[in-house]
Amino acid sequence: MRVSVFLISLFAVIPVGVFGQGVLKPQIDFRQYASSADLSYETPVSTSEEGLPIGNGVMGTLQWTTPTSIRYQLNRTDVFGNNAESNNFYERHRDYCGGVGFIDIDFPNYNDLFSGDEFMQHLSCYTATVATKGKHVNTETFVWSDEDVMVMHVAYDKSSPVVVHLRSLRPLITKTGAELTP
Repeated sequence: MRVSVFLISLFAVIPVGVFGQGVLKPQIDFRQYASSADLSYETPVSTSEEGLPIGNGVMGTLQWTTPTSIRYQLNRTDVFGNNAESNNFYERHRDYCGGVGFIDIDFPNYNDLFSGDEFMQHLSCYTATVATKGKHVNTETFVWSDEDVMVMHVAYDKSSPVVVHLRSLRPLITKTGAELTP
């Protein structure tokens, strides 16, 4: 009943001409409107929980940096890390409901790559991207809204190696033979 009263009152305040011809619709600058929620970091954050969030509602990540790497913590809404083997007390990196793993992009030949005046990290709410700039590296990360796909574009000095590490958030639990029978 409350909803129908709201709808009636909503239509009561809309001028009759709104649904007709010749009425100008307000022009909204969606880029400017969405950009009011952007986040910009001029110095690196100290913990992963302070990383910039990006995702599609099902899969997402937090992105942060260390002096020589970019880090991502991958999360999904349909993953629950608790089972009979779980200890349900808080311990960092162990009790995240949707956490599934980490991606670390390391630049081992650089010291203090992501620090100083050249550092910048920016979350654009309009383009749904995270841009990170360091002394010799620029990255842009995007999570596709329709599927579970994350794209990382990394522009760097090609003479220096890049090492990518993929890690599971939780240790693997393997049971075999007699351990499987009740």
